[in-house]
Amino acid sequence: MAIVVMILAVIAWLFVQAALADAGQGPRSRGSLRYQRRKAAKLGLDPADVEVRPRGAGPDSIEPVGRSVVGDLAFGLGFGLLAIVLMFGGAFVLMAMKFPPDAVWVWFGVVILATFVLNKIRRSG
Repeated sequence: MAIVVMILAVIAWLFVQAALADAGQGPRSRGSLRYQRRKAAKLGLDPADVEVRPRGAGPDSIEPVGRSVVGDLAFGLGFGLLAIVLMFGGAFVLMAMKFPPDAVWVWFGVVILATFVLNKIRRSG
């Protein structure tokens, strides 16, 4: 069962990463972070204030795609799978700690409500 939960967590993480990549927020590599720190030290600035373009990019950085069906689907599937993992993981923890079954249903409700609120926040912003 633990392997199934781990696989679902990895799949959820991949869907969330796809949604972030669709929004133009790719993961940073150690090389680009090192380059940013060296460039900031050379200019005498804080590393957060130095812009680093991706390798091979033109004079302007790539603009994010914005809202798209693929991004919404990836975000929804990712957080849906994450909610399922949290639901069943939390249920097993609550049952192992000998909580009554009513606590498990409350936990399910909390996770579903949190997923709904996160999705509403994302859609509004």
